[in-house]
Amino acid sequence: SRFARKGQPQHDTERHRKFSDKMATPQTHVFNVAMTCGGCSGAVERVLGKLGDDVSNVSIDLDAKKVTVTSTLDADTLLATIQKTGKDTSYVGVAE
Repeated sequence: SRFARKGQPQHDTERHRKFSDKMATPQTHVFNVAMTCGGCSGAVERVLGKLGDDVSNVSIDLDAKKVTVTSTLDADTLLATIQKTGKDTSYVGVAE
C-alpha cells in the first residue's frame, strides 16, 4: 500500500488479536449461590450489572439457589464477581 511506512508490517496482527479476543463468543455459566431472600439476589444482580456489556443475561432462581450468567467473560472472573456479595458461591459448569 502506498500508505505503509518503511519497516512496518502492513497488518498489525497483535492489535487484531487483542480486538478479536474482546469479541469472544458468549457462554452461559451456572453457579450455586447461598441466597435466602430478594436482597441476596438483588446484590448478585448489582455486582454482575457492573460488568456492563460483558454480561448479556442474568437469570436467578432463588428457590434453587442458582444463578445463570451469559457472558463473554470466563467462569473464574464471574465467580470472583459473585463472591464479592459475601455469599458462598460455587461454579456448577457451562449450561447445556
